Amino acid sequence: MSLEGNVEAEFLYSTLLSTGLVPFGHLPFRTVVLPILWTPEGYKMLTAKEAREQGYLGLAEWLEKCEEIWKEKRGDKAEKETTYSWLDYRKKLTQQRRKRHTVVYPDVNRVMFGSVLDGGEGFSGTEQPTGKRSLFFVESAMYYADTDDKEEAFYIASWLNSPIIDQMLQSFRRKEQGGHPHVHKRVWEFPISSYKPSSPQHRKMALLGEECAATVEKILMPVSSKGDRVGLMSLRNRIREVLSGKIQRLDGLARELLDS
Repeated sequence: MSLEGNVEAEFLYSTLLSTGLVPFGHLPFRTVVLPILWTPEGYKMLTAKEAREQGYLGLAEWLEKCEEIWKEKRGDKAEKETTYSWLDYRKKLTQQRRKRHTVVYPDVNRVMFGSVLDGGEGFSGTEQPTGKRSLFFVESAMYYADTDDKEEAFYIASWLNSPIIDQMLQSFRRKEQGGHPHVHKRVWEFPISSYKPSSPQHRKMALLGEECAATVEKILMPVSSKGDRVGLMSLRNRIREVLSGKIQRLDGLARELLDS
C-alpha cells in the first residue's frame, strides 16, 4: 500500500525499521509522516479535523486519506480503535524523548544483536522548555534505551551483541516461543551490571563496542537503503564474520562479568 501527498515539514520525522538494523550499525534512516506537534506540554497528536482547524492543510488531507483506509481495512473495529489511538498505543509514540545516544534492538530475532543510534542534530533535535524535541522516533518493532553517555550506550550494545547472551536466550526461544522468538525482555533478567565508568572491564567493553561500530560504518557505506530484505541476513552474517575477533573479546569480558 502506498500513499502520496504534500505534508508540512513540521510533521516529517525519521525512523528505522528492524529490517534496517545490523549488529553495531544500521542502514540509512527513513522519512516518516507523524501527526504529532511539539507544544509547551510535550507532543500532541493531531487528528485530521484538528490539523485542518490549525491550518495544516497538507497534513489534514494526508490524515483524511489514512482515516478512509483505516475504516476500510478495520471495518466495525474502526469504531473501537481509531487511527490515532493505535498509532500512539499506550503513549509509546508521544512520550519518546531522545538523548544523545539511543541503543536499539529488534523485538523478534533468532540471533540477539543491537546497535547505537546517533544522528547528530537531525536525530535528537533541539532543546525546548519541556525537554528535547525528538526528530527520530523508534518504531514499534524495536526496543530502545536513551542515554547521554556514549560509553554507556556502547557498553549496552556490546552486551546485546555478545554470544553468551544469545546462548542464554536459546532455552527461552525453544520453550516459550516456538517459531516466533519474542524474547526481547528476557535479556534484562540476566545479571548484567549497570555501566560503571570506574570499572576497567566495563570501559573495555564500551571501547570495543565503539570500535565495532566504526568498522560496521565502513562496511555499510556502499550499501543502499533500498536493500532492506535483499541480502539482509547475509549482510548481518558478513558483519559478524568481520567482527569475529572483537566479538570474541567482548564475549570473554561478558563471561568474566557474569561469573564475578
